[in-house]
Amino acid sequence: MKDSGKQYIGLDVHKHYLIAVGVDDELNVVLAVRRGELGYLEAWMKKTLTKQDEVALETPALAAQVQV
Repeated sequence: MKDSGKQYIGLDVHKHYLIAVGVDDELNVVLAVRRGELGYLEAWMKKTLTKQDEVALETPALAAQVQV
């Protein structure tokens, strides 16, 4: 992932995993579509995201009712 400039990251979060993708200001792919375990989300965010980045988050409608 590139170190400077704003990135736009999309996260599709499910019960045990998420799908992530990202582009820069010029719509160049900076994060190819990938699947990751949900348990690693916080560590991945600290390693990957910057304060300039914008993140869109999609979760299942019933996520609040799911017991983990």
